[in-house]
Amino acid sequence: SEEDALKLVKDLAVNVEFGYGSGLSINNEQSDEFGSLEYYVQTFRHGSDDMPSSSRKSKIYAMDCEMVKTIAGPELARVSLIEYSRSCCGDDDECDERVEANEKSVVVLDELVKPRRPVLDYLSEFSGVTPSMLENVATRIEDIQIKLLSLIEENDIIVGHSLENDLKALRLVHNRIVDTSVVFRGSNGRKYSLRHLSNVLLQKQIQKGCGSSGHCSTEDAEAALVLALRRGRIGPSFQLKENTKPQNVVSVFHKINRNDNSKSLSFAQRNEGSCVCVGSNDWISKYANATYGAHHVLSCESIMDTMAMSVPSWISSDKPGKRAGFLWASMNCGEKKSADGQWKNEIRRLNEVLGALVNRSPFNTPILVVFQRNYKKALSLSQQRKAALNVKSTCGWSAAQDNVWRQYLEDCRWCEALWIGSSVNSNGAPA
Repeated sequence: SEEDALKLVKDLAVNVEFGYGSGLSINNEQSDEFGSLEYYVQTFRHGSDDMPSSSRKSKIYAMDCEMVKTIAGPELARVSLIEYSRSCCGDDDECDERVEANEKSVVVLDELVKPRRPVLDYLSEFSGVTPSMLENVATRIEDIQIKLLSLIEENDIIVGHSLENDLKALRLVHNRIVDTSVVFRGSNGRKYSLRHLSNVLLQKQIQKGCGSSGHCSTEDAEAALVLALRRGRIGPSFQLKENTKPQNVVSVFHKINRNDNSKSLSFAQRNEGSCVCVGSNDWISKYANATYGAHHVLSCESIMDTMAMSVPSWISSDKPGKRAGFLWASMNCGEKKSADGQWKNEIRRLNEVLGALVNRSPFNTPILVVFQRNYKKALSLSQQRKAALNVKSTCGWSAAQDNVWRQYLEDCRWCEALWIGSSVNSNGAPA
């Protein structure tokens, strides 16, 4: 009966301390007329010293609750508990050893709960609970607590998403939990919704009610369980790939300067010069647009462009506003062709630019020159290969094509880097 259930829960009640070291030890946290009828209970080891519990292994459960809004705030209206089935094959030795087979679960509890307080909002678009569903329900929270205590022992594990809300609604204390909202928290502390985690990591859509049917607590519990199992099996690599804003040397050039709370000078301020970017239009749009704060952006499609000589000019100028505090340039050279004299002209031009850099740059100016071969060709072939290997593509990709792609990829991964710089000798002159 309701009285017996309430008496049993009262006998099992524990004090709960809220806050961090506040010392506030309470049980029935609500101060209204119904608060004295609701208690916190804690899971325990079944059996006794004389009759120890069975030697069963710890079980793994997943839990999800749905709440409605009452005069006291969120209150329990539905609870679902599923149990992870450890055996992937059972008695069938011929079962398929698939990953999904290790993620099976069974529903052990799925019940509606009648709140004691008047319901102000059923939150049906989220909870899926309607007035008609609770109309003839007689189950109270203490009935659920007794059932949970009979199923879950203190050494069992409970999995869920934002479990603190569910445990508080159940007035249940349990120490071994896995909260997927914490496990999959972003690097910035952001908590991701269970729906988003399931959609991206499990490729499974849940909570598709779209405001009409609300959530399904058994479905949510299963999604949280599978997320936890795969994280445990695969490891930390099983996580969301966060979209972080790309940084390049131009943004770093201004980094401290953009921090209003910093008293330090940025690289740009210390050098008292402009940030200049020189390169092709494609390169400029990708790396040196206004988003990164370059002061001067100059288009230079190739080493043969007249703008190529602006690189040493911006470094060596002593005119205010015409000297670069930082210069970033990217210039293209054509491919070497035996029957084309343009290649020799480009080599000659490259030597002129490098010679001007060495001879005209002020002392204490570090210059890094990096040579990379076949980047554009490797990029183009990589895009073609990706399209050809798509399952929907009708284009083939032969072994010969793959060998050519690998050769270009290997070429562009090997670079030569040359540092050019000068210092001051004991007489104060450049050395």
